[in-house]
Amino acid sequence: MKTSGLREILLSAFQEFFAGNTAAKGSRTYYGVAVSNVRKSGTRVAFDLTLTFKKGKRYCCFEDGCHHWLFSKDSWQRVRALMREKGGVQPGPLRMATLFGRVEKGARANYGGMPDRRQELVTKTYRYRAGPYDERKASD
Repeated sequence: MKTSGLREILLSAFQEFFAGNTAAKGSRTYYGVAVSNVRKSGTRVAFDLTLTFKKGKRYCCFEDGCHHWLFSKDSWQRVRALMREKGGVQPGPLRMATLFGRVEKGARANYGGMPDRRQELVTKTYRYRAGPYDERKASD
């Protein structure tokens, strides 16, 4: 499979993956999700992912790991199940080389999920990097 086709399957799978988070309530557009720089080395597939916390939306926090848990094998299994559902393709081990976090001006965080906890309204868009997240190194 060409990397462009694989990018589309990864994108669709990750949109669905993040839609499964509690705050998203099934919405594939609650988070902004983009997949880029897909590359193959033998059977291994590496890619970058941009996760956008959107203006006008409320999240528990802006820490990427809280939203994906890709340090856990269960999360990678969920990604793989969604890839099967979206395109049937099952490449070798997956590696998210870099996660680019983007938090838009006007996004909100309600830390701890409780109304009486500190809330944050982002006043200036900012970005961060995280990763890598490697399927082979994920824990049980």
